[in-house]
Amino acid sequence: VVLPGPGGQKYAFLRGWDRFETAGNSATSEDLPLDGDLLIVVDTCTWEQLDGLRSLVEHYRDRILVVDHHQTRDDLRHQELVDVDAAAAGQIVMRLFEVRGVSITPTMAESLFVSLVSDTGWFRFPNVTPEVYQKAATLEQLGANPPRIYEQIFQSETLAKLKLIREA
Repeated sequence: VVLPGPGGQKYAFLRGWDRFETAGNSATSEDLPLDGDLLIVVDTCTWEQLDGLRSLVEHYRDRILVVDHHQTRDDLRHQELVDVDAAAAGQIVMRLFEVRGVSITPTMAESLFVSLVSDTGWFRFPNVTPEVYQKAATLEQLGANPPRIYEQIFQSETLAKLKLIREA
């Protein structure tokens, strides 16, 4: 997994986070494998957000699958699995897993739950539908721990951010 930029320390609690690469930091486009069958881009389809990975994306032209829920899209010469009515890319990934019969592990459940709560402001935004709540309940049954996730994402601010909030 390669992130186009720093992913934010609030997500460091996720299992496997230490194995993520960051373009321009722990990995450059030139360091990444070019022999894969498919490049999967999740939760964006804009060159601006893929800036640190542009040469990698360009290498995989015509072998790119975008999984996204945003309206804004650039031409990456890709195939799309896009639902602009979905609240989060994780919701689309879950649908794909359901159709393909993929078993969701506790680690996967935790990450998918983070996707749902991050893009819905912990279920506060108008993009929340009954399907989102159903998927969240399923993920909790499969091993996601909502109180732990809430604490890590919404109650673990850095000292610098707290000082900025105080100033504001």
